[in-house]
Amino acid sequence: MRISFFLAAAGLFINCLVFIFVIKEPPAPAPAPSGKKTAGAVSLWKTPLIWKMLLCATIVQMVILILQPILTTYITELAGQLPNIIFVSGLVFSLGGIAGAMAAPVWA
Repeated sequence: MRISFFLAAAGLFINCLVFIFVIKEPPAPAPAPSGKKTAGAVSLWKTPLIWKMLLCATIVQMVILILQPILTTYITELAGQLPNIIFVSGLVFSLGGIAGAMAAPVWA
């Protein structure tokens, strides 16, 4: 189990280095010198539908992620003592994400 944390840390470190040294952000365009205000600029945070969607997404993520700490115990109770219970628990937990990724093109 400890090795997986070291591998994840190494992957995140490499990802950080790529973002710092490889990916360059284009320069921001200079603001227009005219005194005109931009018409139609609306903040998405002020849209009630966006707030409701974010609230629903937060609740769904909380419900899904609250199961992770107890999933190993639950699988052990259902299937008995397995030699690779951590792998099985991770696989069962990731099935929700895999199903979501497969269904995303259909939902979009």
